[in-house]
Amino acid sequence: MNNHLISVIIPIYNCSLYINNLLFLLDNTLQQAEVIFIDDGSSDNSLELLQNYIFQGTLSIKIVHTSNKGPAAARNIGIKIASRKYISFIDCDDVFLKNHFDFLLKGIKGSQLSMVNFEYIDGEVHFKSKLSKTSKSFDKEEYLEYCLSNNEGGFLWNKLFVRDIIITNNLLFNEKIYIAEDLLFIIYYLDFVSVINYNSFATYFYVKKIDSITHKKITMRKITLIKCYREILCHLKGSNKDVVKLCYKRYLNIYRTIYLEVSQLCESLEKEKLIVMLNKERLYYNKLSKEYFRQFFDLKYFLINILFSHMFKIYVKMK
Repeated sequence: MNNHLISVIIPIYNCSLYINNLLFLLDNTLQQAEVIFIDDGSSDNSLELLQNYIFQGTLSIKIVHTSNKGPAAARNIGIKIASRKYISFIDCDDVFLKNHFDFLLKGIKGSQLSMVNFEYIDGEVHFKSKLSKTSKSFDKEEYLEYCLSNNEGGFLWNKLFVRDIIITNNLLFNEKIYIAEDLLFIIYYLDFVSVINYNSFATYFYVKKIDSITHKKITMRKITLIKCYREILCHLKGSNKDVVKLCYKRYLNIYRTIYLEVSQLCESLEKEKLIVMLNKERLYYNKLSKEYFRQFFDLKYFLINILFSHMFKIYVKMK
């Protein structure tokens, strides 16, 4: 199909084990596309492998080397470089079928966001996603509910975006958020979307990474997930009641979960820093938990919050 209409943005960081396979996949699917690699300060030979490809490969690729600032900053650089009608984001160590971009291009017709199904690869085991088994079109509010009610609606790599929407509205990734920054970007993008087309055929295969930030122990970066959901909540307060309720519940659940995880860590300077950060966020938590109860009178969450507050006081006294 019209692959020349797509700019593909690929952040890389120490991906030398996957670069050759990725280039092989791209060679067989995107001969006419604009492929943009952002080397995010790799310390291995990822950059060298890409530069070698320029002299022997057939793809039209652009390579940018930058200091290590994280995937959000790398994608922002790619957005500013991208020149084609549509933008796709993929990860360097994942796998996709030859017709992946054909399905995305077909879905973008008559919509502002195209999406396909995907599967997980964990070692030698494949897992189906929880996305719908039926191809369909979403409206904005329906898709917001979908994004917030499960953990699979906020991925970038199974979607195709309209570049003009991103550029005209100055949509960029929040570089201070290190987890779910992709979901946050999609939430803002949806402000300018009326129809999302979804194809239930799985063309992308996400390889689970045990060393990703999401799977690592609690760190300052992981705590930015709380701020991410607070920002989503504040942004979507004008949405329908079901969406707003989901926003409150996700924020409150994530704060409690992370606080309890941190409280169980062994005493250290790092733990003290994490607790200070969480205590600052607690002002928002208290305010938003009261707002949530007043709006939705959710007795279950009211009782959970009382229990959590009691546990918090006990922990403070122990300190």
